[in-house]
Amino acid sequence: MDQENDNLSHSYIYTNWRGKSFIIDERFAEDLRNSLIEDGSSPEDVASITPERLMEELPTMERWDRYFQLEEMWEKSAS
Repeated sequence: MDQENDNLSHSYIYTNWRGKSFIIDERFAEDLRNSLIEDGSSPEDVASITPERLMEELPTMERWDRYFQLEEMWEKSAS
């Protein structure tokens, strides 16, 4: 029960620019860390990924992702 309460106290809801909401909790952070490790990152490189840090950094990450998507669309339309 204590672990369940601990997980709930570290759960956040992130709503992206399209209005879709995601639960950002330890399970989400762990899945992301594991995915990055599978892609070649070291465990030390991803150890600082926490739900709190994701909530701070997701808006910036999302803005960059949208920027790169728009840039790619512009390049395709120019060619």
